[in-house]
Amino acid sequence: MAKRKQIEGRSELFLSLPVGTVIRARYRATHRGGALNLYCGEDIAIHINPRPGEGLVLNSHFGGWGGEERPDGYPFDDGAEIVLTVFVRATEFRIRAAVAGETGGFTYLYARRHPKGTDLDRLTFDIPNLLALSVQPRTAGDRD
Repeated sequence: MAKRKQIEGRSELFLSLPVGTVIRARYRATHRGGALNLYCGEDIAIHINPRPGEGLVLNSHFGGWGGEERPDGYPFDDGAEIVLTVFVRATEFRIRAAVAGETGGFTYLYARRHPKGTDLDRLTFDIPNLLALSVQPRTAGDRD
């Protein structure tokens, strides 16, 4: 069972996040955006910061913040109900977002930057209007 800790609006789940893990967050977009982070020890392997009206900001932190990536195509408006899915892969993170109940949406590949062979061991999230969050191993029926 995962250990959980809450710190001033941010929740942490201490659990193994091996290749194949699928993380889904369903939330109502707000101007504040929020963040979802996957950790490798004390380093942030991926920082996901959706910002309605501005886009999606992705980054990592290993002794300092790397360069931000701001992919095109994250067109969600303030108030939209969004499903954000992160697929943990061997060489990248696949990020998919769509308005709940709609097909299509946005997909982006973010290269894994943490040292090879180092496991992801923590998930933190501070997402306003979070409706649901799930962390599950990949199953044969999942499509990414």
